[in-house]
Amino acid sequence: MADEGARRRSALRVLGRRNFLPYFIGNLLSNCGTWFQNIAQSLLIYRLTGSAFMVGVVNFAQFAGVVLLAPWTGSAADHYDRKRLSGSWPVERCRPPPPHRTSPRVPAISLHNRKTRPPRSLYCRRHDRRLVARIDRKSRTTSGGPAMKKAVIAVLAVTASGACELKAQGRLAAADAQTHRAGSWRVDLVAERAALAAADRAFSQATETRGMVDGFTAWFADGAAFLPPRSTMIRGRAAMQEYLRTSPLLASMRWENVRADVSADGRSGYTLGFGTAAGQDGSALHVRMITFWRRQANGEWKVEANVPALNPEAPRPVRDGFGTPRGNGVAGAGRRVAQAAAALAVQQADRDFAALSAARDPHDAFVAFAAPTGMIMGGPEYGPDEISTAFEGGGGTLEWGPLLGGAAASGDLGYTIGYAVRKASQPDGTVRTSYSKYLTIWQRQADGTWKYVADGGTSRPAPAS
Repeated sequence: MADEGARRRSALRVLGRRNFLPYFIGNLLSNCGTWFQNIAQSLLIYRLTGSAFMVGVVNFAQFAGVVLLAPWTGSAADHYDRKRLSGSWPVERCRPPPPHRTSPRVPAISLHNRKTRPPRSLYCRRHDRRLVARIDRKSRTTSGGPAMKKAVIAVLAVTASGACELKAQGRLAAADAQTHRAGSWRVDLVAERAALAAADRAFSQATETRGMVDGFTAWFADGAAFLPPRSTMIRGRAAMQEYLRTSPLLASMRWENVRADVSADGRSGYTLGFGTAAGQDGSALHVRMITFWRRQANGEWKVEANVPALNPEAPRPVRDGFGTPRGNGVAGAGRRVAQAAAALAVQQADRDFAALSAARDPHDAFVAFAAPTGMIMGGPEYGPDEISTAFEGGGGTLEWGPLLGGAAASGDLGYTIGYAVRKASQPDGTVRTSYSKYLTIWQRQADGTWKYVADGGTSRPAPAS
């Protein structure tokens, strides 16, 4: 026992050594940081892509350099001077320019080849000079002199200047984010909204003059989603045309644009319209149109998702403040969000929306997730107050979940499409179950939350048992 205790004390005594303890602590912190990064990196990739395969690809990429270069670097280490291999490049890159270019007391340092890389910021060049001046003063009072100075420059100058560059880039990113918060993307949003409204009017005119099969479908992008009444969701123009040739409800349709809004980058947008639809038998119904648009590479607007919600009653007039927004402000102005992350965030917001409806009731959910200019297209109901009134005393349950979604490249506007099931108790004690599909337009608010600005849907057949 005495010998074991002595050995334990001897092993711990090494922590008291001046050189070992800082090394041990630094190595421990470094490894903790590495694993923190690996865990956060995997979580981020999975959140952005939803793919376990992509998580594996990213983790493999960390070791790809070792796998690919190890045979050559191992051979080079055996055949050449390892000191020169490991130290010649940074020392050479950090060699000061000729003395006549700078002060003899404060040598300059250049970390970038100006023939191949752009000039670095003035702030970082000043940082380089201050760094080398401190190293120069230290080398005058420490043994080792010029050799120590060259080694310290090789190791520290690169890392310190790199940190300086990151700091400068961080300032630019902060300034850019501030520009985004101000709603300025160098895009004339008023003009873009007008162009989108004009596209929606042309869409209606083509549908009225050329018919549903040719005129209506010509405005849809490849793979676009169409949510017609009494059908499941339809993807692609060919499937749409096949449905419309035999549809008893949609022989013709026309509508007037009542709202057009675009994302902060002017590349995505949505429109709302009120109009009429005629069936094959000559019957007439009123239509509430919700359309999500995407600008194509050639500059044309194309439909990415559309729902023509039919209703026997005429829509209520548009209230003040619920038409096309005015000015160049962006309702969703805030921190910039990547498109993939925004698309996932929109679908998660829809799931949270549905979870609140299931946990409490549809009334609370539809009021809580409504934007100040949110509309339910049934009446329509304008704003949270009217939406609250419409859902009071409704009873029953409403459950749904998103099937797909998309977002603008600027990350402030998106949509979700999904299937819903409503169950309502009847006076005779039975429960009536109805099935529908929906298109919801979402807009990111200034506080970063997602709220719906338009919601509407159409019926669908009961799923096969």
